[in-house]
Amino acid sequence: MQPLEVVIPGAPQAQERGRIRRFGRPCVSCKQPRHSGIYDPPKSAAWKKHAAAHMLVSRKRAGLPVFDGAPLKLEVLAVFPCPKASHRVHKPAEREWKTVKNGDASNVLKAIEDAANGVLWVDDSLVAWPTIRCVTAAQGEEPAVYLRVSVLDVDDVPTSFAARPEVSHSPHQPLGAGRVAGSKA
Repeated sequence: MQPLEVVIPGAPQAQERGRIRRFGRPCVSCKQPRHSGIYDPPKSAAWKKHAAAHMLVSRKRAGLPVFDGAPLKLEVLAVFPCPKASHRVHKPAEREWKTVKNGDASNVLKAIEDAANGVLWVDDSLVAWPTIRCVTAAQGEEPAVYLRVSVLDVDDVPTSFAARPEVSHSPHQPLGAGRVAGSKA
């Protein structure tokens, strides 16, 4: 099956911690509300809705059904906006690895997987091989999230870390443009 590629324009959003809402009549003895519920923070919920809309359009355009049953490989390239402090006139800032602020890579991946539930796949438990790379955009480059989803087959099951050649990626290469370590390029 052909891999599905999705581009979500705009800055990536890390999944924020769920918020607790309390409601109902207070308990007579302890004065605490009787019921509580957890809700998604507005910023995370809005980004996931935006991402799900782009995922749905890409899936329908590719003519693919919702992935169901087969293990999946998810590759993510999250391009964060270039900070204003990095803008230069003579030598524009280049794309670089992102390691600080705006949430860590695992929370960005979590938001993407949650947004794709019911849109790209039935449940995010189908993702058996997630990879994510977070970079800061070059000066003038628009922030975005690039996804590639493919079905894993039996040949992809690793037996150890040494079973597959190591792939080296640079933040300057597009998704999937890594070269195999030890090969002549």
